[in-house]
Amino acid sequence: DSDCKIFLKILQGELAEEVRDDQLQLLMEIPRVMEDEDCNIHSGIPTGSIQVPIFMRRLRKMLTTKSEQSFSKLQKALLFEAKKGRNVQYNDLFEEDEDGNQGDFCELLRAQHLEEIIAFDKKLVDSITDAANKEGVTALSISTLRDVLQQADPDKSRADINLYLARGANCTIQEVVEKETNEEMCMVLDFIPRLRDGLLKKSELKS
Repeated sequence: DSDCKIFLKILQGELAEEVRDDQLQLLMEIPRVMEDEDCNIHSGIPTGSIQVPIFMRRLRKMLTTKSEQSFSKLQKALLFEAKKGRNVQYNDLFEEDEDGNQGDFCELLRAQHLEEIIAFDKKLVDSITDAANKEGVTALSISTLRDVLQQADPDKSRADINLYLARGANCTIQEVVEKETNEEMCMVLDFIPRLRDGLLKKSELKS
């Protein structure tokens, strides 16, 4: 169960609480987007259902970092939810039953979200650690850390990178920019845990 996995990882300090908030936001955003699409198709009046191909096409525009394999699995789950029909009731996809369980599509989407967050977290930590090991040092400059974060996620904006750097360096954005200008160093073993104390997520491509 996705809820259990996410709570356990937050409890163990492996993930920030914002991960669950981000997941819940996604689960609320998808029905809203699909309702907008529904209204566009039906002259401003939502019908509550949408064709599976249209649903998947819109989902692809939202989740630009997801792999083809993940989309394929989501489409299979969606077709199952549609019960071999052409349309799917987009609000029903995210409803819970009397036992608090959600359907196959929603559970799969949540599991993928968690896997993607964990994978990106590992990528950032490994990239920072590798950079320090390569130079044979225990501290890296803010400038080097910026380069490492940008290489790990080329689509992330400078503003978002600044937020990551400020969190990892335990200071304000203005202070981290000053530290970078002054070529100050940051201990890697201090930077990584503080960086992981908030949401780490790969940037979606802008449509």
